[in-house]
Amino acid sequence: MRSTRPSCVAVLAALCLLLGSCAHAPAPPPAGAGVVAPAAVSGERPTVFYATNRRPAGRLEPRRFFGREWGESVFGRALLQLPPREELARLERGRGRSLRSPGAPLKQVKLDALEPMPADSFFAAVAAAVGRSEQKRALVFLHGYNMPFERAVRFTAQLERGLGEGAVAIVYSWPASRNYHADEEAVEWTQRDLQAFLARLAAGIGAGSIDLLGYSMGTRALVRTLAALGSAAAVGPALADGATSPAGDPAPRFGQLVLAAPDLEARIFARSLPDVARAVRHVTLYCSSRDRALGMSRRMHGHARAGQAGPNLLLLPEMDTIDVSAVHSDLTGHGYLEELTGDLELLLGTSAPPDQRPGLTRATRGERSYWLMTRRQ
Repeated sequence: MRSTRPSCVAVLAALCLLLGSCAHAPAPPPAGAGVVAPAAVSGERPTVFYATNRRPAGRLEPRRFFGREWGESVFGRALLQLPPREELARLERGRGRSLRSPGAPLKQVKLDALEPMPADSFFAAVAAAVGRSEQKRALVFLHGYNMPFERAVRFTAQLERGLGEGAVAIVYSWPASRNYHADEEAVEWTQRDLQAFLARLAAGIGAGSIDLLGYSMGTRALVRTLAALGSAAAVGPALADGATSPAGDPAPRFGQLVLAAPDLEARIFARSLPDVARAVRHVTLYCSSRDRALGMSRRMHGHARAGQAGPNLLLLPEMDTIDVSAVHSDLTGHGYLEELTGDLELLLGTSAPPDQRPGLTRATRGERSYWLMTRRQ
């Protein structure tokens, strides 16, 4: 593919996106799309479960059904159209890769309809889907700043297919907007709702593992929620059988915690990590020295972000740190989630440690080890 050097204007425009997707209007939904009656979504079509504390916008079109205003948690599932996995991978690496916004789904991933569901029906449907799945796993994804609801659902579907569809996909879509400072407050608003949602999910769906994937600013709500759960006197029973650790303490509620490009203050995160680690089986951090969006966030806040590598590389005993500075990304260096799917498939599907996953090379800094990811061809 012939490459062209981006102009300064293009680079500056990409940086102004900061940590989320740009605000291009999505394509109109296909004919016949819309909000559908309960139980109308076929299990044979690609679906993504959703929970959101966005307020409904009063529109029936799926892409406009939820807006940016704060609300209470509601639930449902979405019906989508996606390319086959091999074609999806080719499209992700195709022309325009560097110009796509961070967290923006491919245009070939389409949202057809939404099915709002009462809470009890939602958790029963998730439990049934987990029971039918081969690996009995669920994956919860929290997106970043400036992400409309419909894009969050579409990107979750794209991630799920890229990961091999080994887990039941759930997106928790918090009320992200185009205002970075407003989104910082929306994340605070979301923490209580997210904590209630995850607690009920862990207690009621019978999964062998509930893995958690947070991206960019969405990691703030996720880390704060898990820190609160982990610091409680008792974390609670294990997901399926209530097994306890050899020391007699309750087993973690959740499986793998993955933090990609986290827009978290690094020292606050380091202080909260021991509590977080008590609520999950393992923590993995993906970071980059080329993340200009997080560089801008650092200048804005005055402190290093957990998702930065280079001199700010965060190495802590409770987690694996993976430096992805070498992988493909967008112009901001912040949009590299699609490049992680091969590694995530092994991490989430088999819990393989870094030394058993191809594409990772051990490196050291002082007495601590971390991992370098090579570029996917």
